[in-house]
Amino acid sequence: MSAIRVGVVGIGGRGQNYLRWISEVDRRAYLGADRHWSHTKRTSYWGTVLRESRDIAFPEEMYKQYARSLEEYGIVETRDLKADIVAVCDVQEDHLATANEILTEEFGRDAPVSYTDYRRMLDEANLDAVVVVSANFTHREIACAAMETGAWVLCDKPLATTVADCQAIVDAAHRSGGKCFMGFNERSNPVVTKGREIVASGQIGQPQMVLARTIRPPFAPTPWRYSQSQSGGALNEKDCHSFDLFNWFVDSKPARVMGIGGQHVLTENNDIIDHAWVLVEYANGAKGCLQLCLFSPPSTGPGAVLDAVGANGRIIVKGGSVEVYGRRPLNDRAVYHVSRDSNMPGHSGDLTQAFRFLDCVAHDKPAPATPEAGMESTVICLAAEESIRRAGEWIDINQFVAEALATASA
Repeated sequence: MSAIRVGVVGIGGRGQNYLRWISEVDRRAYLGADRHWSHTKRTSYWGTVLRESRDIAFPEEMYKQYARSLEEYGIVETRDLKADIVAVCDVQEDHLATANEILTEEFGRDAPVSYTDYRRMLDEANLDAVVVVSANFTHREIACAAMETGAWVLCDKPLATTVADCQAIVDAAHRSGGKCFMGFNERSNPVVTKGREIVASGQIGQPQMVLARTIRPPFAPTPWRYSQSQSGGALNEKDCHSFDLFNWFVDSKPARVMGIGGQHVLTENNDIIDHAWVLVEYANGAKGCLQLCLFSPPSTGPGAVLDAVGANGRIIVKGGSVEVYGRRPLNDRAVYHVSRDSNMPGHSGDLTQAFRFLDCVAHDKPAPATPEAGMESTVICLAAEESIRRAGEWIDINQFVAEALATASA
């Protein structure tokens, strides 16, 4: 198989890491062979350990020799994937210089062709795949143009900054035959996928309440992140991940949204909110609640990614574990310890997402996270901010989308 020709647009911190993740997939034979297998601990209501299965980490050669099936241990082959990052695009020359350094010095690759205009890159580079990791407000223009060339597109979160821009990307993806991969890396994070697997098995019943908290220091001092129009708002920039996980775990359509919030601390040189509480009600009756605070001091330790409660139990997804609580008093708690997918820069799930994207490109597989999922998440964010502007009024999602699209087309 010939190498997949990849171009990356936006070579800031996350864009630089995309260069690393894609290059790392290319030089591996297996993905997951360097991480521990999950281990489970069962405890009684009083904390007594009833049963414990420990994880053991083996190097790649041990898997080759002893594994009856790589998939049995959550290991996937990557040897048939070849990818060359042949082009990079950014408006800042120093970012382009950094991209050249990463690819040539860290990975021993040929220097990519550098562009400051993505249109020239799409016209000249003959790309099979384009990773869009530029500022949020540029996603529509670049992603749609890339799909028009026939290339696959990975659009890093969030999908866009307005309902109309999201819809334009969804429509372009349909015209392309589905060649759009939504960059929700949490859907590839091993601890999150383990949690979703447990929920899908019915172990806690249908999730009825889901909770997420984002309590963190302010964003990096990038001007567009502090612009409502350019970022789509603080919720869209930061919590589109959490709302996507709400949608994924609940497995229902959001029906209405309510938010309260505003600016308490970060009041200079920006027009985004710095705190919020958001409620989401789903078509199946499930409820979601999200807390956002952007002015917290730094803290340590993994916080909960998601907390979900169903009729038969509760699940808490954290940075390195999944805790499951049942209703039987003598067998009520299980802890699954799940390691990162790699020790590379970035978040757990980023390397796996790069593999999954290249796998889609190489074998024409359906994207595991679609632009429709990206649009649903962004719509919740935008509707919540509209609710905040209306002093906590409930916003009907379908009506909100219809009005936004009608206004954009007027």
